[in-house]
Amino acid sequence: MIKAYIKFWQNALKSEGISSRSDYWWTFLVNEIFRAIILFIELIIILNFFWGKISPGFTETQLLEVANQAIDHPDTAMLTISIIYTIFNLVVMLPITTLTARRLRDAGLPAGLAYPLPAIYIANAFAQFMNVPGLNAISGFLIFYQLLLLFLCFRPSIKNDPFQGDHQ
Repeated sequence: MIKAYIKFWQNALKSEGISSRSDYWWTFLVNEIFRAIILFIELIIILNFFWGKISPGFTETQLLEVANQAIDHPDTAMLTISIIYTIFNLVVMLPITTLTARRLRDAGLPAGLAYPLPAIYIANAFAQFMNVPGLNAISGFLIFYQLLLLFLCFRPSIKNDPFQGDHQ
């Protein structure tokens, strides 16, 4: 797992060549662990925010008012963790794109399918910090596209590849 993640960063700007399924999925797992840790910290911050503002007798309307207050006027901790999450996603944006392109090529698919991935990360960054009508729908479509690519990356490596080696 650690070797695959190191290789991920060493080949961050290389879209040529191939990547094995194990390289791809170990990297995916490590990135998701980092995201989960950040989101867990965000959950703790949000729960802490609500803890001091709600009481057992609150109605749904009152809870929605507190939630809207948190969205419209996030405290420093909420904003900081959101910025950290966004920076992480933007930092891994290009390496994930090139890794996915190599993985698709290794599976015998067009590598160009990976190149819309940066739009996913950028749309999500904007959606997280801006309340623009329609942006969440675009972001949702792009996430669906990313899931489609993940499914395609399950495909086995092509046979008779001169770079095959341990890439099966």
